Amino acid sequence: MSAMHSLILTIFFLVGRVSILWAKSEYILVLDQTTCWNCSDPSGCKDEVVGANQAVEAVNWTLEKVVQLGLIANNSVSLEIKDTCRQERLAGWELITTLGRLYQDGRINMTSLPHVLLASQLNPALEKEVHNLHMKSTVISTTSSHGLIQAAGHLIHRIGWKQVAILANPSFVEQLGTELAKEEICVVDKENLPSGRASKDEYTGLLSGMTEFGVDKVIIAGIGKDIARLVRNMYELNLSLSIVVIPFDGPVADMPGSDFEIIDVIQLIPTYYEMPEFMSEYKDKNPSIGFEHPLSWQIVKTLYGISVLQDENVNEVTTREGLHLTREMPQFRIEKLNVHSAQWHSIGVYEEGDINWNNSSQWNHPQLVIDGCEWCECINGAWRGEPSWRWETWVTALTTVSGLGTMCSVAVFVFLCAQCGHVLEGGQSTTVILLFATILLYLTLLPFCFQPGDLVCAFRAISPAASYTIVISIVLSRSFLLATADSDGLPGHASGCLQLVLFVLMVCVEGGILLEGALTRTDAYIDIKKLGRVGVSVCTERGWSWLSNLIWPGTLLCIQTSLSPFIWKSRRNYKEGVLFSLASLGCCLVTGAWVAVYLLCSELYGNHWEDIAVCAGLVSTATLILLVVFIPKVYLMTVWGVSKEVSMHMPGTATSTLHTDTIDYVRGTDIYKLVSDAQESMMYENHPGNRRGLPNMLSQAGLQYGSNYSGSPQTASPGLPLGIVGLPGLAGAPSNSTYKLDSNTEPDHNISWEPFNGTGSRNPSSMNGFQGVSSMFISNMQGYGYHSPQSQANMSQSLTKTPSTKL
Repeated sequence: MSAMHSLILTIFFLVGRVSILWAKSEYILVLDQTTCWNCSDPSGCKDEVVGANQAVEAVNWTLEKVVQLGLIANNSVSLEIKDTCRQERLAGWELITTLGRLYQDGRINMTSLPHVLLASQLNPALEKEVHNLHMKSTVISTTSSHGLIQAAGHLIHRIGWKQVAILANPSFVEQLGTELAKEEICVVDKENLPSGRASKDEYTGLLSGMTEFGVDKVIIAGIGKDIARLVRNMYELNLSLSIVVIPFDGPVADMPGSDFEIIDVIQLIPTYYEMPEFMSEYKDKNPSIGFEHPLSWQIVKTLYGISVLQDENVNEVTTREGLHLTREMPQFRIEKLNVHSAQWHSIGVYEEGDINWNNSSQWNHPQLVIDGCEWCECINGAWRGEPSWRWETWVTALTTVSGLGTMCSVAVFVFLCAQCGHVLEGGQSTTVILLFATILLYLTLLPFCFQPGDLVCAFRAISPAASYTIVISIVLSRSFLLATADSDGLPGHASGCLQLVLFVLMVCVEGGILLEGALTRTDAYIDIKKLGRVGVSVCTERGWSWLSNLIWPGTLLCIQTSLSPFIWKSRRNYKEGVLFSLASLGCCLVTGAWVAVYLLCSELYGNHWEDIAVCAGLVSTATLILLVVFIPKVYLMTVWGVSKEVSMHMPGTATSTLHTDTIDYVRGTDIYKLVSDAQESMMYENHPGNRRGLPNMLSQAGLQYGSNYSGSPQTASPGLPLGIVGLPGLAGAPSNSTYKLDSNTEPDHNISWEPFNGTGSRNPSSMNGFQGVSSMFISNMQGYGYHSPQSQANMSQSLTKTPSTKL
């Protein structure tokens, strides 16, 4: 073929100097008139292409019309029509032989080559061929009129389809896809409609590939015989596809029937003509043909433009005015196939831009719209403005659990708010912050409940690592203080500011990691992956690259777990150390489980198991924290409430407390104020009836206990260790003795209690003969209202009017 090209070009160049005057414009129309294939017949086998004869008649009618109207001179245009036989090699050979014959007849030379009009399915390949021969070409596609495209788009919208595949020629797919995008209808697949000579395997691969991922609605545009053949293969494959048929050659006459009840087959039949005058003459010659093929109008429009206006892109209005064509309003008949009888019956009409359904039509009533494969790519550029929810079973189950967990968390928060001003076990700031972080962990499930999108995939990549880091950082920063604050059995100062600084530092590390990854990444968060014939949207941040974001929260979790032995015995804030230790151990087990599922099941059963594993891990971790930390704490706060318990609250911090089971209590009604008129002072006396254990301790220590003991410094035994601030000077008992009140007693609401030497391991210090209180205790209490026995003379002044509540 290339050798023949070179020979022809060489001949043209040798004779190019001969000057010839041309009176005609030469055109070659390359058209699919027949379909040829190899068979046993030596002359070959061929079928006539439907609509080709009408296209030829339309060309002749147009040339006669422009001459008749005086738009061009007679015999000024010469046009030859060449059949491609729908085979590229035959079409190329026809071009070359025609070019040689025209040159041999003296009708062309190198300075005036013919203009080639390409109106074939082989246009892309033939366009290159014409370019190699240095000829000008104009591509005529089998595009449909604007009225047909608009009617088809409106019909798809009215029947409630949101996602379709299109089987038609590329130009029709592009036109209809653009119109459907305006109606927010997604085209997920496109392909040429197989011709009559297509094999069974070709039909099977096409139909199975479309339906594999949920495509069940198809628009088919083409010749009726090809449409019927595809539908027959669909029945044979037992596929349930709803179809809208747009035949180019009138109603499909030989559509097969089926036993499927759920199949909808609708066809859109035009009842108007783009060229009424031409169709009137054509039907007189061909009474059996009443359809107007879309290619005929496109050829007429292009031929008029290049022959009269020298403009191949002339519009429809100019063509109609130039050829004196009448414009009819677009009207279409909508018919539905009875799949049992294989008969069509009318269900509505399209006219004046709207569809009017018959009374019997099912679409008279609003239809339930199901979006189908919402994660599939829209190849027509349809923009999905709203996030689409995923309706998988696992999504529904996990969101239900997440919702219940969130409601329980809110209930816990309400309970904590109700305890404000009553809880004496310590400040609950850390508890409240951790509670909100747990709710955030539940909410992190949401990005995985929507179909992939740019914003959704970005949140999927970032939010799990951020949520895990926040939760673990809250627990770990608190655990550091629990492990280091207490010393020698006494509660130390657990600084809230230090805890905040530790938390911020831990969170900032993960924030820096995520920020660096976002700034340095070059790929988008979303990509298109081909599954069969359908392209689906997937998030690119997955697998090991996504797991790498969890390295820092995983490290924090390991550190938290390793701190468990050091905080286990901490009894602050309702045994917070025990609860955090159990929670960290449970989180380690849950994390190991879902990471294993993430890696193994995704390899064995598909990538969707990655989303399942991550979401299950998020919900399980949040639920574990709720059950192990908050539910027990609520129980302890209820059982050890203000009516039964009092904590020794260290001054200066809301978080430094020592659990109250190290002491027993006094009833608030039995601690009352004594006013000494002489000293104008106010002191506290413990009612003897509540000191149930005190007589035994005193008798064991060899001391006399008086029933009229007043608790004042003047009447107290000199050796009993100082046990209760506000009742000082109980001396005389051995230094290792303990003064405890029974557990049925209650404190006064403005009295705080402090530890004494009998429960510690420190050696007492001697202060003017007073034994029983450590020097460290005295030193720590200085400045908070406590006075040692050495300064008892000043005690009455320090307790006047209002007792100190900072003890």
